[in-house]
Amino acid sequence: LEALDYSARFVTFDIVRAWYYILLGQMPRVADWLKQRFVAGSFPPEVEGYAIRCQAQYLLEIRDYHAVLAISDGWKVITSSLLSRISTKAMGAVCRYALKDRDGALKDLEEGYELALDNNIVMPFINLGKDMRTLTAVAIRDKQSVIPQAWLEQINRRAATHEKRRNLVQAAYKKLHHPGNNVSLSRRETQMLQDLYHGLSRSEIAMSRGVSINTVKLTLNNLYGKLGAQSLSDVIRIASEKGLL
Repeated sequence: LEALDYSARFVTFDIVRAWYYILLGQMPRVADWLKQRFVAGSFPPEVEGYAIRCQAQYLLEIRDYHAVLAISDGWKVITSSLLSRISTKAMGAVCRYALKDRDGALKDLEEGYELALDNNIVMPFINLGKDMRTLTAVAIRDKQSVIPQAWLEQINRRAATHEKRRNLVQAAYKKLHHPGNNVSLSRRETQMLQDLYHGLSRSEIAMSRGVSINTVKLTLNNLYGKLGAQSLSDVIRIASEKGLL
């Protein structure tokens, strides 16, 4: 039982931490298991619902719209939560519009509005920021839309405000954690930085990248110089602080 409790706490920590980093735009810091499809029923229902919503939001942030729609379609089958159903429709709407399916996007938006109407639930729409602002602007101009103009205009304004506030939070975070983050790495330097982070030696890097050991040494020397690092631990620490990993 203690092992199960520990596992549940660990999973919950990953989910909460992922929401935090998604808000800050720090996608690489989201736990790896939340970036991939996991088997339905792997976690208790209340935890799994949050995990799926978190994963869908991550995929939306990196613009993998097809993956978000695939998750949404599966989500409809396993959830009865009203909030989850509304979130599914809202995310589906912005994804379909991004994929040039205007009619499908407006249909999802209308269905989401109808689900949310009785309880005046608006945050699943507002949280989608500029994507929802774009879609509601389209819906406002659509003469066939059954959604009241006042509701669309409210969501449009509040989504825009949410996006502005989020940008301010992200700017404050970057200023606090990466005050001198003006390091520009080449593609090869970035690749080898990742190799170092994953524990590869110089000879292993040379083999995996198909380059000579001298090329590896030269590239790493440049990397150390750009980061002002004196050791491998310095490289990992400084790169992490500057958001390069």
